Amino acid sequence: VCGCRKDKSTKDTSQSSSSVEKTDFKTMEPPVDGWTNQEFFDISYICGKKINLPATLDSLGSNFEFDKKSIEVNEEKQYAKADVLYKGDFLGKVRIDNVDNIDDINKNTPLTSLLIDSNLCEVKSCTPVVINGLTFGDSYDSILETMGNSFEDKNGICDFKDVKSERIVCKLSIKKEVIDIII
Repeated sequence: VCGCRKDKSTKDTSQSSSSVEKTDFKTMEPPVDGWTNQEFFDISYICGKKINLPATLDSLGSNFEFDKKSIEVNEEKQYAKADVLYKGDFLGKVRIDNVDNIDDINKNTPLTSLLIDSNLCEVKSCTPVVINGLTFGDSYDSILETMGNSFEDKNGICDFKDVKSERIVCKLSIKKEVIDIII
């Protein structure tokens, strides 16, 4: 999904294989001063679904579900972790804050974060995650082209922060290419 853009205002990030769902993703030029939460999520997709805030499995659609067997609740710290499935295939792991017990978790529960690891993700029917046209396997140069240079690189972990709140919006884990994406 990386490469040179013909027109800097648009980028074709649709899949070409007939076995993969086809989706057109919105992209934009990286803001010079950095990303706001809204700008960032306007160009972020999970399995072809645009991320809306607050992100919930329900807002992503009926193909997303928690793996009920994987849910772990830390009652003392009031958070939970769970695996998320897309059409029955492992997509990634979520963290959910403000959870007292397992009964607090449903498809309308706001997700605090989502980790999608390219080595563990089993989703093959679509591109698991796309951020401004960037996805797994894209090079460091592609990050600079599609996301700009308004990030902090900590030994291969690139943190993108909201320019207003300074809160981390996304982390990209990179060796020579994008391997993990945390939203």
